[in-house]
Amino acid sequence: MANVIGILGGDLRSVYLANALAHSFEVHVFYLEGRYPFDPQVHLEGGEQSLLARCPAVVLPVPVCQRGLWLNAPLWKGEVPLSVCLEGLPAGTKVFGGGITGVIRTMAGKGKLELTELLDQEELTVRNALPTAEGALEIALRETDRTIRGSKCLVVGYGRIGRLLCGMLRALGAEVTAACRGTEELAWAETEGCQTLPMEELQSAAQWVDIAFNTAPAQVLTEAFISGMRPDGVIIDLASLPGGTDFEAARVRGIKAIHGLGLPGKCAPRTAGEAIARTVEKLLRKER
Repeated sequence: MANVIGILGGDLRSVYLANALAHSFEVHVFYLEGRYPFDPQVHLEGGEQSLLARCPAVVLPVPVCQRGLWLNAPLWKGEVPLSVCLEGLPAGTKVFGGGITGVIRTMAGKGKLELTELLDQEELTVRNALPTAEGALEIALRETDRTIRGSKCLVVGYGRIGRLLCGMLRALGAEVTAACRGTEELAWAETEGCQTLPMEELQSAAQWVDIAFNTAPAQVLTEAFISGMRPDGVIIDLASLPGGTDFEAARVRGIKAIHGLGLPGKCAPRTAGEAIARTVEKLLRKER
């Protein structure tokens, strides 16, 4: 197992990722400023990449890039092309990251790097569901003018996040309806105390919903749905880009629609960073 790991860029999750890995590895951090709460064992390299080639394993951010092929490095003072980070890595370097696109795979392939998509790891996906659901609640509390208790909430999708979110909303006294596509999901949602709605009947919820949460990775909150909502209704979309909401239709209609991207990193960076660390360490141990 590689005992030296490089961590490049990222948000506060990368800080806690580095701290967690530093108990088992020699950790070098690049493109993160030292004013954040790093463990004393973490080696802060700033923008100096001379030691990066010594790292048999490298962890890129989640997501890897911002605005094309710039490294996602919001806690660094400048912009860094991803190509600069990858070109200096020797063949066989194990590279982990989230949201790895085809273009990134092509770049890594030229250097014969071993890429692993972190968002394909079920363990990490499950652990990220909780801070995502909690983050959605935080947005709802901040962006609405009513209490959760008594609100008519629609949750589209009953996967990992939707299921947790429905339970939290019910615990706070909301009237919760889960819109699901499969009969098994509908059965689980009903068994766990939710009202249920087949996805093909989703339009009927528009007229009564106070807060609509979307977790589905396809556009389900369409212009037709939004046109049927009351003006004080709120949409909170938790799906990855481009989301499952017609945001332009919401803007035109005057419906508040929030795209809650990257909630684990924003709402619970310690928990999310430590979850990434556990996943990376487990994957590396499998290589032994």
